Order: sequence, then C-alpha cells, then structure tokens
Amino acid sequence: MATSDFSAIYRFDLPQAHRLPVSRPYSHQVLEDNMWRRFSVQKVGIAISLFFLFSSESFAQTRDRPIEVGGFLTIMDLTRSVGEKPGGLGGRFAYNFTKNFAFDAEAAYFPENSSGAYGQTVALAGLKAGVRSESFGAFAKIRPGVVRFGGDFFRTFNIRSQNYFAVDVGASLEFYTSPRVILRFDIGDTIIPFGDNIINRPSIPGTFRPGTTHNLQSSFGVGFRF
Repeated sequence: MATSDFSAIYRFDLPQAHRLPVSRPYSHQVLEDNMWRRFSVQKVGIAISLFFLFSSESFAQTRDRPIEVGGFLTIMDLTRSVGEKPGGLGGRFAYNFTKNFAFDAEAAYFPENSSGAYGQTVALAGLKAGVRSESFGAFAKIRPGVVRFGGDFFRTFNIRSQNYFAVDVGASLEFYTSPRVILRFDIGDTIIPFGDNIINRPSIPGTFRPGTTHNLQSSFGVGFRF
C-alpha cells in the first residue's frame, strides 16, 4: 500500500473547538501601538483631572461669596455729544461664575443742576473677564445698556427720544482689602450712537448731529462680598 493511501486511511481531524491556536510572533509595532494607546489614554485622563481640579479651586475662591454689591462715584465726559461733563453716583451688582468670569451690572445717576443741565441716567449690564489673586484683580469689561438724557434743557430743546442705546467697553482694577471688602477703579469708553438726531447743547449755541460718540467714563467705588 502506498504511503499516501496509508495516510488517508489513518488521517483524522480534531473537532474545531479542540484545535490549538496557532501562535504567531507578536510584532514590535503592535506592542508599541498598544503602549502608545495606553499612554495617550493616561494623558487624557490626567488632563481632564487637572482641568476639574483647577476649575474647582478657581470656583472655590468665589463660590462662598459669589455676590458683590457696592456703590461708586463717577464722571462721564459728554462734551462730544451733549456738551456736558457731569459727575454722578451709582450702585453696582456682580455675580462671579468663577474667579475669572462674572456678570457685571451697574446704574448711575448724574443729578440735574440749577440751570437744567445734566440729569442723565445710565444702566449697563454685561460680562467682566480677567485674572484675580487673593489681593488684586484686573478685568476687561463689555456691557451694553441704555442712557437717558433727562435734564430740563434736553427735554425742552431736544424733541426726539431721550433714550439711547449705549455700550461700555473698558477695564477695571480691584483691590481686596479683606475677604469681604473690595476697592474698584473703572475706566471705559461709553459709546452712544445718536443716529441722525439733531442735538441742542446748553454750552454751545446751535444744533449739530453728533452721530456715534465715544465718551470717557471713570469711577471709583467700594463693594462687599456675600
């Protein structure tokens, strides 16, 4: 009997489940890829952990007293718009989302004098963003709002609207004299678009169209954290 016939007679196959797996060499490339994947996952995990750690630490400095309430004195240079440079006083409210971002709002009134000039009211609300340490903070701010010209002169000689849209763009510096007390200095450009309206000014005879004006405003105030 030929050898091939003998092999055919006595050949048998193991069931599929009983076959041993064929071992193949594990390439260095596959090993390096797996190690890199594990390393990348670890890096992502560490980055996420650090993010939440620093976020929680940043918020921890303001979450106990996130609310700020205070008052301030202010001067607004409106010579380019209505020919006035009034001084006023106001109140301020802020809510700190983190130590870097806050909602910031204020309202100021400039009292009317005996000649009927001044009498403006300004209300603004927007975002304040910057950096803060235990004793000092520096922020940029952008706050849209409205300004109302309410003096007798403006009401008498300017028949168009007394209310105008305004945007305050500027910066503020804060000094924390204690965990609850804040000293704040602000400077900004209060932008007022008058459109095509004709304005009569008390200090300069005649009328003119101011268009969009840039009005320097500065203030100093004291606030308290709650």
